[in-house]
Amino acid sequence: MVGFSGWGAARCDERGKEYMYKPSEGSAVINGLLAPPLILLVILLTSSHKVMGKRVNSPLLRYLGWATFGVMTAAAVGMVLTS
Repeated sequence: MVGFSGWGAARCDERGKEYMYKPSEGSAVINGLLAPPLILLVILLTSSHKVMGKRVNSPLLRYLGWATFGVMTAAAVGMVLTS
């Protein structure tokens, strides 16, 4: 179980004892959760001919973007399910 505060996040260990994350660890968790939707937004915008015109992503970059999105989403889901 994780709870966030201004100083970090309180977390219970396997015996139920609470301890605090460092603030930098809490911000890393937030960044990990926010990364997949932001990656999705970048992929959709840079793959649009309407938005990018002739500077649209190549198929290789589009594939790498979707692969990155998949890996980051799996990592975020795994982090949520195991904490």
